[in-house]
Amino acid sequence: MENILYQIKSQKLVKAGMVVGVATSGGSDSMALLHYLHSHQSELDIEVCAIHVDHALREKSADDAQFVMDWCKNNGIRAYKFRIDVARLAEQKKMTLEEAAREARFGVFETLFKKNVVDKVAIAHNMRD
Repeated sequence: MENILYQIKSQKLVKAGMVVGVATSGGSDSMALLHYLHSHQSELDIEVCAIHVDHALREKSADDAQFVMDWCKNNGIRAYKFRIDVARLAEQKKMTLEEAAREARFGVFETLFKKNVVDKVAIAHNMRD
């Protein structure tokens, strides 16, 4: 774990005082990233918040959103939740669901940048991404 912190610092991935939003789906990879950055925010001199985008594609997607919000509340992490009807967006723009979901997420991130809510967004990926 020290190597991760070293890489963040040596690569200057964040600057002191930044607000880093973590794209948090509720899956193990994004929850691990959120937990790690939150646990090390004082060492990095950053503030960490969670950003959850509910794509409304699964019947239980609201449960994922609630899990993230509850976890953040229990751990003292500011969290933002957005719900976007990705299937409708895909149909309107004649895109695949994956393309529409990506556009929706990036649109949320862009809005948060423009409103000066976050300075950077961290996204977790695993080998299947």
